[in-house]
Amino acid sequence: MTLQAIAAQPSDLSTAVVVCSWSGGFATYANYMNPTFPAKAQDATNFWQRLQSAGATGGWVQDLSISEDVCQRFYSGSTGLVSHVTSIVARFQDTTTAASTYRANAETFGMFSPSMFASAPTTSGSATGLGPNSRVATPQGGPTMLATWQHGDYYFVVIVFGIATSEAKPALLKIDARVK
Repeated sequence: MTLQAIAAQPSDLSTAVVVCSWSGGFATYANYMNPTFPAKAQDATNFWQRLQSAGATGGWVQDLSISEDVCQRFYSGSTGLVSHVTSIVARFQDTTTAASTYRANAETFGMFSPSMFASAPTTSGSATGLGPNSRVATPQGGPTMLATWQHGDYYFVVIVFGIATSEAKPALLKIDARVK
């Protein structure tokens, strides 16, 4: 199965969403972000370089939002809090390397400041439903949910905005179920 097919899909949610046009490999994502959001483009590039240094052999960023128009405006902050999901999937050469990458990035969900989660309700391990190498947080004043986990040779980071946790949690399980 391709990384694109494993990533979050519109059918994972009951909220109507579309795949944003810039979804693709990290280079595609960074190239789209660079003219308008150079800091976000650099963050994505840095994260991908860290994953590659750790042994990633492939990576995919897939954004879902309520319309292509909202996709285009989401990162500017001009949309308010809308239904939006960013799904990052990285493939590693083996399970050991993917698990090591999860452990190295779990505290920051790959790319965020640990202070963002200081008081956020957080569930780790098997209680998430995503396996022993998993962490899910529901911070206040930002994303609805952040999740990171490792399953087999894959490492995931999913960021959910404006979608109830009661809908987001089953979506995470659907993403995870696609890993064979």
